[in-house]
Amino acid sequence: MLVGLSILLMGIVSIIYITGIYEPDMVFNGYGEINGDGEETHYSSETKKEYVYEQIITVLALGGFYLLGS
Repeated sequence: MLVGLSILLMGIVSIIYITGIYEPDMVFNGYGEINGDGEETHYSSETKKEYVYEQIITVLALGGFYLLGS
């Protein structure tokens, strides 16, 4: 029960943060530092819309697998 609730809350908080608080139009996921040329290494970028859809699909998939497993 708590696992399902934590998955749901994690997705909701992530979506609220990206849509309401995060100002840039692009979302960057990854790790690393900016190199000498000013390029970011090991990062991927996507639009806010893509990120929100990805989070919704992830929450539904993980929640579905959790419900099927229990």
